[in-house]
Amino acid sequence: MKKHSIKQYICLILMVILALSFILTIFRMQRPATPNIITQASKKNSSESSTQATSAVSIPQGSYVEITFNFNRSSNKKGSDQFAAWIEDSNGKFVRTLVVTQYAARKGAAKYTFCLPTWSERSGARANSQEIDTAAGATPKTGTIHYYWDLTDKNNTPVKPGIYHLYLEGTQSETDQLLFQGNINVGGQSAAITAAPTYKSGKAPDTPMLSAVTFLYKP
Repeated sequence: MKKHSIKQYICLILMVILALSFILTIFRMQRPATPNIITQASKKNSSESSTQATSAVSIPQGSYVEITFNFNRSSNKKGSDQFAAWIEDSNGKFVRTLVVTQYAARKGAAKYTFCLPTWSERSGARANSQEIDTAAGATPKTGTIHYYWDLTDKNNTPVKPGIYHLYLEGTQSETDQLLFQGNINVGGQSAAITAAPTYKSGKAPDTPMLSAVTFLYKP
């Protein structure tokens, strides 16, 4: 009788183990698989240690201008690795700052004369802190950058049709500054412009901070 009870006890344990194993198998089958997602923020180039970056600005609805460029962050010196993008009308009147790196906006351009000198002069940056604060953003990591202009001025009023000048200026170091320019016709046909740089020193550095700059107009 005692042996019979032990056998029954062992059989009961085995049945419980089998039941638990079956339940665990069913649970694993019903559990959704984790998707293999690689975000732009975590994707790394095999030849670079820096994280690829992209701007967080969303694409506007309707007509817009997209500014795309490659950014190579290579210096940790004060006033370096700074850039700004802005718009002027056909008469050279300043329309708005689209984006400016935060360090340059807050003190770099005022403290260092070599830091974004063209943008600083034309924007009147020191005299219009509210607009600059709105456009300022942290210096991004190395990667392809996208910014969008929704065809409004600094007061968020839609601009009139016509020719507008787009500028992208970069300060790579005290001796290396570069400027890109492109013209688009607001109200005209779609256009894509590849902008060539002008270097203040007269020659390009071995590894330019800004490259592959394009201005795309989508009516």
